[in-house]
Amino acid sequence: MKKGFLLFCISLVVLLVACTPKATPAPATSAPTAPAKATTPISALPTPTTQDAAWAKVVEAAKKEGSVSLYSWGLTGDLGVTISKAFKDKYGINVEMTTGTGAQLVPRIQAEYRSGQYVADILEGSPINAIFAKTEKLTQSFGELPQKASKDVWVRDPFLDKEGHIVSFFYTIHGAYINTNLLNPNDAPKSWKALLEPKWKGKMVVPDPDSMPTANQLYVVLTRQLGFTDDFFRDLAKQDLLISPTHPEADAVLGRGQASINLASSLSTMAPMIVQGAPIVPIAMTEGVPSPDGSALNLMAKAPHPNASRLFADWLISKEGQELHAKTRSVPSVRKDVADYRPQATRINYTKLVPMSEEDWNEGARVQREKVLSKLGWKR
Repeated sequence: MKKGFLLFCISLVVLLVACTPKATPAPATSAPTAPAKATTPISALPTPTTQDAAWAKVVEAAKKEGSVSLYSWGLTGDLGVTISKAFKDKYGINVEMTTGTGAQLVPRIQAEYRSGQYVADILEGSPINAIFAKTEKLTQSFGELPQKASKDVWVRDPFLDKEGHIVSFFYTIHGAYINTNLLNPNDAPKSWKALLEPKWKGKMVVPDPDSMPTANQLYVVLTRQLGFTDDFFRDLAKQDLLISPTHPEADAVLGRGQASINLASSLSTMAPMIVQGAPIVPIAMTEGVPSPDGSALNLMAKAPHPNASRLFADWLISKEGQELHAKTRSVPSVRKDVADYRPQATRINYTKLVPMSEEDWNEGARVQREKVLSKLGWKR
């Protein structure tokens, strides 16, 4: 952990993040139904659609492939074990996990492709890395997944691009959180501008934008959508921010009481800590709080198990997969027909939740591409 002053904000100022256009779900199709009675005339029974027959072949081929190689940042630990077991129990297909950050996994796949090794089936991580991987021609379309036929079930449309290369399976909230052992919620700052008050100097932690996107997404939403200027971030840098190397470590710093406020945490990592008893609650900032897509899947261009990969993606955004993911991770689902499993302490009345715009995500992917290709980190 290290202290960041003016140069920290300069690293944020160079980044503008944008979102790819979302695909319009295909029209719903009716699944074949079983005959009501054995005597029902054959001519009266519905016939399987072309899509049903095509998907049945995908499922059959997926079972023959027998495994999915998942390169993942978020579906790890107990969550990864739970998801993998449920998928295998249903289809008999193993999920083989390789973990790391997007900054580690994307260059790894690039290196594998250059050497003619094709190991990864699916890349899971930030939508920024998903767009970057697509831009680098590392991905292919998932095709016509059955869940695309669903109408009016989505809180957030999971199909992020019209070509079908990117599937998002949950959304999150990148807000400010406080440690209630150090700070009474009634005394906490209620706006982003209030963070500039002298009493918060040296009491705030933020994840390093070199490795984690949440601080950058906070910058993008505040400047592009909520009217803040770069001067705000320059002034914020003068507050002796504590910079943790990773997102989870910044959360741990708050949980351990080494900081009173975490400026850019995510519900997806804070919720499990709160469930386990951490003295942490979110703050409803009056101007608004970033609420981007939380994580996305790419199907790799030369995936060795493409059918099993398509089946995994479709299952993860189905009601069954979403129910399991939301319950295990304590996050909101992209589906309306799934229960809210967020811990009660996080269900506060946010004044305004601000999704990332298409321009935000696309610009962010462009900057990420330039950064990786040049192999230059943001300078302090």
